[in-house]
Amino acid sequence: MQKKIFGVVAVAMMALTGCGSTCDDLEDAYGKAQNKARPCASAGSTVTPFNTNQCENNLDKCSDSEKKALGTFADCLRDLPECTPATVDNFNNAVVGCAFSLVGKVGQNCVSTITSSSN
Repeated sequence: MQKKIFGVVAVAMMALTGCGSTCDDLEDAYGKAQNKARPCASAGSTVTPFNTNQCENNLDKCSDSEKKALGTFADCLRDLPECTPATVDNFNNAVVGCAFSLVGKVGQNCVSTITSSSN
């Protein structure tokens, strides 16, 4: 379950990435989320690395409003509580909540070009 949660977050983060400061902002937030998730790694949680270059190379596919939503998503990730073995479910729910903040605010074109492994 946790692997799926972090996969969703990785995709959402990469999909919400903007150019320059947006990508840097997401990279920073993703790193902080990874650190907060680390105590739960023994429960099978793994985090996919954030691809800043891919983000920067494809940011032009995202509108200004999508970039703004990505910034809000990054703030949400930074505000995640630290995961502990006793709070794994709460942590995962918080991560999903961050991902849901993008629904209806970031289009498929933005998401697919930023998360595509071919770039």
